[in-house]
Amino acid sequence: MSARNVVITIVFFFFLPPFTASAQQKIIIAENGAGAQLIENTLAATTLAMAQGVEYLELPVVMSADNQLILYDDITLDRLTNVATLFPERSRGDGKHYVIDFTLDEIRQLRLKNVFESDPFALTLGIPTLQEELSLIRKLKTSLSVKTGIIVEIKCPWFFKDAGKDISREVLDLLNDFHFDEDEKIYIQSFDPEELQRLHTALMPQTGVLYPLIQMIGRAGDEETKQQQSGTWQPYDYEWLFTNLGLRIVSKYAAIIGLPQEKADVTANTTYIDGAHKYGLQVFLYSISDNQESLMDLAEDFPSLLRYYYKNIGIDGIYTASYLSAQNYNMQPVIKEKQKTGLPPFFSNLNLSPLSGASKNPDRATTESIDPSVDY
Repeated sequence: MSARNVVITIVFFFFLPPFTASAQQKIIIAENGAGAQLIENTLAATTLAMAQGVEYLELPVVMSADNQLILYDDITLDRLTNVATLFPERSRGDGKHYVIDFTLDEIRQLRLKNVFESDPFALTLGIPTLQEELSLIRKLKTSLSVKTGIIVEIKCPWFFKDAGKDISREVLDLLNDFHFDEDEKIYIQSFDPEELQRLHTALMPQTGVLYPLIQMIGRAGDEETKQQQSGTWQPYDYEWLFTNLGLRIVSKYAAIIGLPQEKADVTANTTYIDGAHKYGLQVFLYSISDNQESLMDLAEDFPSLLRYYYKNIGIDGIYTASYLSAQNYNMQPVIKEKQKTGLPPFFSNLNLSPLSGASKNPDRATTESIDPSVDY
């Protein structure tokens, strides 16, 4: 391992948020490339989000037929694109069009749409590669003077492995090719525990750069991760991760656990979250939103919901499409402190007092109490 890579490894872990439930600053991650206001996982959405000061961007990644890393949140193209119109004969037996069956040139012909819009003149955009996304982020970080973090999600590694493709190695190689600076905030996440352990114990040590890992936990029966059982692919059983032994195992290779929102709403899981903190793990929730459905009868509004998760449950961060609302909530203590003291935190902590005889009217300047013969 080179001296430079040793330094990067150390610094990456130094910049991890403190592994404690009492950390004041909660982490906010913009889900799916912050596309709620435009179209998810597009260069335009990234540009808008970074201009708005988003803290972290979640970047889901899949692979094309010619081994290109694509910024897209599904292994099939039907939900968000016009693939059925352009390539009607390219679907599989289940009627779906898979990213892995198309080359990058073919994928560039597709147009992404906002599934919530029916306007025939609604915005449509192209699908970017991970390399294009990382290049844009690097450029915007310089031009906007921001320190936006990135969380690269390796989608369904089991699926690509079954097709003879090593998506994790390709992601890792691309990240390393960018030679990120020591102060970059970069995480890798996946729903696949076995793949994360492979990254931690085999792939990353080979490169000498250890990116902190996030273990996402899927919902029962979902398609995010599958495992071989009796020769067939079955949905992954995450129950072992909800045991004390499971937490101890995860803490050996990951820094954070990502829970679906409903898992934190079970009273017994407050004990689980305390256990995660005991092993040095942070716990994030997905997918939190400011819509009525996300409130889940737990709170009357979004700020109350965040207060419940942060204060009552001990959550350390959230994945959300409503990142602006979440950022506004996080800023409230700072805003209140400024309103209380009239001074920024640094100066208010100095316990400054006004000059003797100074005007009580802050809008009116005065020099009555200043003696020019005194060297202040």
